[in-house]
Amino acid sequence: MQRTGRNNEPVEKDPYAPYAEGEKLDRLSLRLPPYQRRLWQALASRTTTPLVVVLVHGGPLDVSDMHGSSRVGAVLTAWYPGQGAATIPSILFGQVSPSGRLPVTWYRESYTKLAMTDMRMMASAGYPGACLPARLCRTYRYWWGPKPLYRFGHGLSYTTFQHSNVSVAAGAAPNTAAAEVTLSNRGGVAADHVLLLFLTYTGAPRAAAAGGAARLPRAAIPGSGCINKTSRSDLVQALAGYQRVAALAPGESRRLRFGLALGGGSSSAWAGFGDPTPPCGEYSLRFGTTKPPVATLELA
Repeated sequence: MQRTGRNNEPVEKDPYAPYAEGEKLDRLSLRLPPYQRRLWQALASRTTTPLVVVLVHGGPLDVSDMHGSSRVGAVLTAWYPGQGAATIPSILFGQVSPSGRLPVTWYRESYTKLAMTDMRMMASAGYPGACLPARLCRTYRYWWGPKPLYRFGHGLSYTTFQHSNVSVAAGAAPNTAAAEVTLSNRGGVAADHVLLLFLTYTGAPRAAAAGGAARLPRAAIPGSGCINKTSRSDLVQALAGYQRVAALAPGESRRLRFGLALGGGSSSAWAGFGDPTPPCGEYSLRFGTTKPPVATLELA
C-alpha cells in the first residue's frame, strides 16, 4: 500500500522517480506530483516576480491551483516536445506567438471519481438519454459535468483575432452547407491562428423572433436525412471543421470557407464513435468553444 503524507498525498521515496506518468502505469491523480506542487508553491512564496510555468507532460493536468494563483503569470504546456523543445524559448521571449489548441479537455481532479472501467464517450448502453440526468459521459462532445479547467480547443495568443462578416448557405451537394468568415489580426504581433468551428444542437425549429438569434445568418438544409426525435440531444457540441492560418500580420484579414457534411455516415460533421444520424432541428455555429453563436443551420 502506498504511504501518504500531508493532505493525504502519496509519499515518494525518490522525488524524481517517474511514478506519476508513463507506459503501463495508471495515473491516480490529475494533479502534479506532490514534490512538484510544493516546488512551484515555494518559489511563488519567495519572489514578487510572477512565475512563468512550463509544463512537460503526457496527459491533461489539474493545475487549478496555478490557474488561481496571483503569483503565476502564465502557464505554457509543452507536452513531450521532442525536437520541438527548441521553440519553447522563442515563445517565452516573445519571438513567436503561441497558436496551439488543446487536443483534449483538461478536467478537474473530481473527474477521477468517475468509473474508469468504461471510458467510452457515452458510458452506457442506454443511449439516447445516457448522459442526462446522470451526466456520466465523456469528452468535449458529451461532458455535462462541472466546468473543466480548460476546454478542448483552448489556446491563447500574443495578439487579438476578430471574426466578422459570417455567412452560411446550403451547399451544392446534398446534405452539405458552407460557412464563411473573415479573420482579422487586431493586435500588434504577427501570429498563426487555428480557427475551430463547432456545431451545437439547439432543438426543434423555432419561429423567427424580433431580435437575437433571428439576426444571425441562417440556412435551411432540406432533405438532409435527419431523424425526428425529442427536442433534446445528449451531444453538447461537435467539431465541424478547423483551419490553420499562418503568419497573419497585424491589421491583415483573410476570408475563410468551411465545408460541412451534415447527413449520416462516417463523413458527416455529426458523426463519430457510433453517433446516430443527426436529429432534425436547429444547430448553432460557433468559432471556439466559449464564443457566442454566429449562424444557424436548420436540418429538415
